[in-house]
Amino acid sequence: MVDFIEESHILLLVIGGFLLLSPKFFGIAKNTRAYKINTFFLIVTALLSVFAYTNFGDFHDYGIFGHHTYHYSEMYHYFIGGKYYQELGYQNLYNCTYVAFQELAQEG
Repeated sequence: MVDFIEESHILLLVIGGFLLLSPKFFGIAKNTRAYKINTFFLIVTALLSVFAYTNFGDFHDYGIFGHHTYHYSEMYHYFIGGKYYQELGYQNLYNCTYVAFQELAQEG
């Protein structure tokens, strides 16, 4: 299943890139039927890409924490990294996270 998901992400990327660049590459003028068809398939590819973000409905398994549609690692880097990067830098961010998890584990 993982191979299919990884290959489909790459395929969607290639198709999306081709559809995005094809009007310029092939000289397709706006307001033509070919341009509208290309735009339709570009929108469909974009929607499939959004669905691919959740691994096509196969939610991420986080053990005892259940299944989630979002990526914990992405949310960690987006929120924690963005908020504390200036104070901690790259390496100390992970060290502080480790210490925080150790303190939480000791509290139960």
